[in-house]
Amino acid sequence: AWAPTWSPDGKLLAFYSDEGGKVELWIWERDTRARRAVPLVQPQVRYSIEPIAWADAQHVLINIKRNDQRSIRGEATFRSEAAGSRSKAVEIYEWPMPKPKDQPSAIDPPTVAIFNRDVALVDINTGAATKLTKEIDLPGNFFISPDGKHVALSLLKSRREETGSSVYSIILVNLATKETRNVEQQVREHFVGPPMSWSPDSKFLAYSSTGGYADLREGDVFVFSLATGKTRMVSPDRARRFGTNNRPPVWGDGPSVYSMSDSTIWEMSADGSRA
Repeated sequence: AWAPTWSPDGKLLAFYSDEGGKVELWIWERDTRARRAVPLVQPQVRYSIEPIAWADAQHVLINIKRNDQRSIRGEATFRSEAAGSRSKAVEIYEWPMPKPKDQPSAIDPPTVAIFNRDVALVDINTGAATKLTKEIDLPGNFFISPDGKHVALSLLKSRREETGSSVYSIILVNLATKETRNVEQQVREHFVGPPMSWSPDSKFLAYSSTGGYADLREGDVFVFSLATGKTRMVSPDRARRFGTNNRPPVWGDGPSVYSMSDSTIWEMSADGSRA
């Protein structure tokens, strides 16, 4: 079992487990100490660090498999479980998986296969999943706001195999209306998406790039305001590089974010007025 995450009220623990021969989403109840697998939903777990984020006491945000990712056996298993049965099976998939139509051509097939999944809001009682991504999207990481109203998603746009660096866009999704807003079109990152963090009041989203392409923002810290819909660079100058440790900017009690550059911690105002 891995990725344990407590519900907002501390009564439920969500986690992944493959004890049945395949990865499933499980819920453990603190009061009764009972556990159960969430029915129907098929998590797509790429690394042991795959997140589970609670939106409220009944819904979690996870990565799920797309329909074209199921093997013949997997599809049969899914249909039998939908009818109420349980099964134990090892899934076998074609590699690399077929590239969906209209996905970015600047990405090699193995990378597409890794990122080819959906981010979904899942009901932990019924397993009903509401997808927040489109078929052509290649989602990286996601971060839900403290108030549970918005989620920030990174989407892979291109990748350089020789350096292992990638370019992402960032969007915001309103979990109530499912409306999306663009935050950033091009931000560079080495791993699974730009490091991002929400302010405690859920009014601002901070993120950093790791530096790279000459025509992209390099090693800086940015803050997006939900009120204005605008992004502002808040790091002090282009000579310093932030975000190189793949850790997100950290919010303090006030309207400031903190990030490290060359072993020095910098405090930066969210409005860009000081650093």
